Amino acid sequence: LFVIVETTNINDKLVKYGSVFSIVICLILCFEYGIINYCSQATLNNAQKKVMSLMSIAISTAVSDENYAEDSVIFFAGVYDKEKLQEEDPLSEFSIYHDDVVCWNYKGAVIYLYNEFSRDKLGYDLGTVSEADYDRIVNSEEFKQMPVYPAFGGMKRFDNIYVVKMEEDPPLE
Repeated sequence: LFVIVETTNINDKLVKYGSVFSIVICLILCFEYGIINYCSQATLNNAQKKVMSLMSIAISTAVSDENYAEDSVIFFAGVYDKEKLQEEDPLSEFSIYHDDVVCWNYKGAVIYLYNEFSRDKLGYDLGTVSEADYDRIVNSEEFKQMPVYPAFGGMKRFDNIYVVKMEEDPPLE
């Protein structure tokens, strides 16, 4: 009888301590994922704010140009420097986006997502550049000589397309 009572006490203790241990582990994991989630959302918000501020300035510059017409297109060629975004955001280190804040690193995304982003966030329709115009512009010697925006000369008009060079080598695929 003594052995049965003693075994029952040990099992109760194991269950009790196992439950406490499980709760502690769950709390730690929830806290960690909460921090990662917060940092990820903050990193994304900071990146959007930076890109929106650059876009706002470029849009204002293009629209105020005397050659700007109703059929003009504002084309953001490439994505903003991911390393700069990460340097400017101390939370990116703890974010799920620490390797890549912006995932628009293919041609179709650059062509279509800036306009969608602009309409959603800034209320302005940039127009859409065709794939043929995209290829013609980013492969031109004139474009290659441009500095990356916001440097002076990082925005230039090609016919009715106002090109904002966001990176040195925009995606070709």
